[in-house]
Amino acid sequence: MATINESSNHCYMYYRGKPLPIFILGVLLLASCPAFTQSSKLNVLLFTADDLDRNTLGCYGSKVPDISPNLDKFAEEGIRFNHAFINASICVPSRAILATGLYGHNSGIMGFMKMKGYSSIPLIMEILRENNYRVGVLGKVSHSTPKETFTWDYSVDKEELGAGRSPGLYYDKAKDFFSECKEENRPFYFMVNSHDPHRPFFNPDEPLLRGSEPPSRIYSPEEIEVPGFLPDLPQVRLEMSYYYY
Repeated sequence: MATINESSNHCYMYYRGKPLPIFILGVLLLASCPAFTQSSKLNVLLFTADDLDRNTLGCYGSKVPDISPNLDKFAEEGIRFNHAFINASICVPSRAILATGLYGHNSGIMGFMKMKGYSSIPLIMEILRENNYRVGVLGKVSHSTPKETFTWDYSVDKEELGAGRSPGLYYDKAKDFFSECKEENRPFYFMVNSHDPHRPFFNPDEPLLRGSEPPSRIYSPEEIEVPGFLPDLPQVRLEMSYYYY
């Protein structure tokens, strides 16, 4: 891991003869550092929300009342990025970048597809597993799995998570995963993917999706904010109020 290769797009170190993006390297070094005992290795908990606009969160300036109190509190206690941008604007390629550290044209994932079967590009999940990590995922399982040959140690998809919209079921499944990690005395990498606020939005005039939970608060069209790239029309406000649920 001593060789460094720099280019205009990437900076790599080599892991077992394979290029390793620096951001993955940082996690790997923490995972394998002799200073960490098995029980004190860094755990990684990664949350994603599907189609969430950062500007609709209170910690990023939203004026919609009580829209994200828990996330706002979490943001106050941690690090908030004000100049971070995604490298792909759709689901699968964006998640693949998180797993590989590479642009889609480098990993081969340029749309809703998997990596080629012969690809030797390492996934962060594979590298951590080699260091005795347990790797798990809730929701968006296929979209978060760049290789057909990769199998998570623990995976639960939307059918068992109230269409990916039940906080209670996410809580229960996460507790199960954490308990299993504790029993095995292994650190974890856990990717938790909400299917909210992706369409179909909650509509108070329509039945809930199977197993999903109703929102804790319902907003009127007058309470919400319409982003500048949309026309401020009554039907737009109504649709946006469903998004804010």
